[in-house]
Amino acid sequence: WGAFIVAGLVPAATGIAVALERWIANRSVPDPSALEPALYAPGVAVLPSAQVIGSILLFGLLFVVARDLESPLIRYAVQGVAGPFVPLVAVSQLWFGALWPAEVLTAVLIGSLMLIPMIAIARRVDSICRGLPLVRAADVVHDERLPHARALTSTVVFNQNTVSKVYRPGFLPRAIYWLAFQAEFPYMRNQHALRAAVLRRNLIGRMTEFWYGENHVARAIGIDQVAGRYAITSEFVDGGEPEDRRAARTFLADLAEHFEAAGFPTWQIDPRQPRATDNVVQTNDGRFRVIDLESGLVSPLASVRAWKRAFSRGLVPMFDDIFFDVTRDYIARHEAEMRERMGDDWVRSLLATLDDTEQATSAWHNSEPRIWSRLLGRKRSSPDATGARRHWAIQWFEQAIRNWRAEGRISGAEASELSRKVQSPQFLAVMPHFGVHLGTGILLRFPLGSIARTGYTAFQLSRVTWHYLTGRIDRGTWRDAAGIHSPLVIALAAVPGFGAFAYLVSRPIRSDHLLLRVALDAVMLKVPGRLYQRFGLRWLVTDMPSTVLIQSKVAAEDLRSRQMFGWTDEHRQVSEPGQDPWTVEVAASWNVRGIA
Repeated sequence: WGAFIVAGLVPAATGIAVALERWIANRSVPDPSALEPALYAPGVAVLPSAQVIGSILLFGLLFVVARDLESPLIRYAVQGVAGPFVPLVAVSQLWFGALWPAEVLTAVLIGSLMLIPMIAIARRVDSICRGLPLVRAADVVHDERLPHARALTSTVVFNQNTVSKVYRPGFLPRAIYWLAFQAEFPYMRNQHALRAAVLRRNLIGRMTEFWYGENHVARAIGIDQVAGRYAITSEFVDGGEPEDRRAARTFLADLAEHFEAAGFPTWQIDPRQPRATDNVVQTNDGRFRVIDLESGLVSPLASVRAWKRAFSRGLVPMFDDIFFDVTRDYIARHEAEMRERMGDDWVRSLLATLDDTEQATSAWHNSEPRIWSRLLGRKRSSPDATGARRHWAIQWFEQAIRNWRAEGRISGAEASELSRKVQSPQFLAVMPHFGVHLGTGILLRFPLGSIARTGYTAFQLSRVTWHYLTGRIDRGTWRDAAGIHSPLVIALAAVPGFGAFAYLVSRPIRSDHLLLRVALDAVMLKVPGRLYQRFGLRWLVTDMPSTVLIQSKVAAEDLRSRQMFGWTDEHRQVSEPGQDPWTVEVAASWNVRGIA
C-alpha cells in the first residue's frame, strides 16, 4: 500500500524538486556542443536534473521497500539493480556534459531530502493498512486446527455443529460501502447490523417453510466473537457443492421470485449473480439449502420492481434491505393460508420475528449517516417533508424581499409584486429543491455537503429524463423540469458554501432579474469578513442596475419629450408633497401645449 501510493507522488515530487534545484543552481549546460544529439535534441527544453532527482525518488523508494520482500533472492536482486542505478544516472549527466558537478550534487541532495518524507509516508500508510488487502478478505486470527475457508469479504471458521463467519473485507468493499452509506462496513463492529442479519436470516428461513414445507436456509444462532472480532454464527449444514448446478440455479430462480414477492433482498441468491450458487449447498438427500444471505458488496443487481421500491422508500443504495411494508402486506394476504397450513403458533412466531427484525434494521440504519437515503426520504413522509422544505425556502425569499424594502431599494408595490411571484406555480416548483440545498448546507459541510447537493440535483434531472424517455411525461413537462435541475445548477451545487444557493440560477428564478438580484444580494451578504460590502461589490448588484440605469432612462425620456413638445426650463414646476415631480412636469407640459 505504502509503495503503491507514494510511487504515484513521484512525478509531483520530482517537479517540486527540479524547480527548487533550478532556483538554487540556475546555470546553463557546461558544453552544449558536446551533448549527444540523440539524447538532447537542439531546441528542445531539457531538464537533466529531473533525471537525477526522479531516479533518486523512484529507485531509492524501490531500494527501501524491497527490504520487506520475503524472498532473499528477490530482495537482493531488486536492491542490486536499484542501488547502482542512481549513481549511474548522476555520472551520465556529467559524462554527457548536461550538468555541472555542483548541479549534480545539488540534485542528489534535494532528491535525497525529498525521499526521506516519502519513505516516512509509505511507512505510515503501511502501518495503517497493514493486513488490509485490496479486494479479498484480510486474514483473521483463529485456531488453525479448526477447518476454515475464505470468502470474498469474510473468513468462515467451522466448529463441530456451528459455523462462524468473521467479516474483515478488503479496501474496495469497505470503500464502496462508505461511499454508499458513509459508514464502516456494518458486519465488522455494528451490533445493530449484526443482530438485524441474524433475525433477517431466520425470518426468511421461516418463510421458506411456508413456501416449500421445510426450512431451506441455514438457521442463524447468534453473534459470537472469534479472536476479539464479531462473528455471525449459524448451524452447520452437512453437504457439498451442488452436483447439478443447473438444478441449483433453477431452485435459486424460484426462490428469488418468492423473495421479491415478499420484499426480501435477492442479491445473494439471484441466479444472475455469478457467485450465487456458492451460497448454496446440496445435502446428502439432494436438497438445496442456502448457507449465506449476508452481502459483501452494495447490491448493484436488482429487478426493476426492486429499484422502484427502493427509490420510493428512500433505500438507495440497497444493501440487505427488506421492504417491510411489502412483507407485512404479503403476510396479511396469505395469513389465512399460513394459519391453515402452519398453525397459529407459527404465524405468531413469524410476526414476532418480523417485528424484531424491523426494529433491529431501523436501529442499524439510524446508526449510519446514509446521506443519499435520507435525501430521498421515506415515501410516507415525503409530502410533509416537501411542504416543510417549500415553506423554508419561501421564508428565505420573503426575508430577502423585506430587507430590500426596509433599505428603500424597492417600493412597496415592487415588494408586493415580488412576494406574489414567489407564490406563483413556477416558483413553487423550485422551492422544495431550494429548501433541500439550504438544509444540506446547514447539516453537512464540505465535501459531504457538496457531494450530497450535486448528487441530489443530478438524480432529479436523471429521474425526469427517465420519465420523459419512458413516456410518463411530455416534452414540455420535461423542459420545465430540466430548466429547474439544469447542468448549471448541478455544477454550482458542488461549490463549497455557495452551492446551497445553486437553484438561484434555475430558469424560473433567473428569468426575473429583480428577484434574482434580491436573492443574490442576500447570498453575498453571507460572505465572511464583509468582503462583499468592503470591496464595493454590493453596488453592482443593488444600486447600479436599479438607480443608475433608471436615471439614464429618465434622462433619455426627458430629452425625447423636449424634442417632441418643445419644452424649456420655464415649463418645470415644483410638485406638491407626495406627488412624483416627473408626473407633475409631464402634466404641466401637456397643459402648456394645450393637450389637456
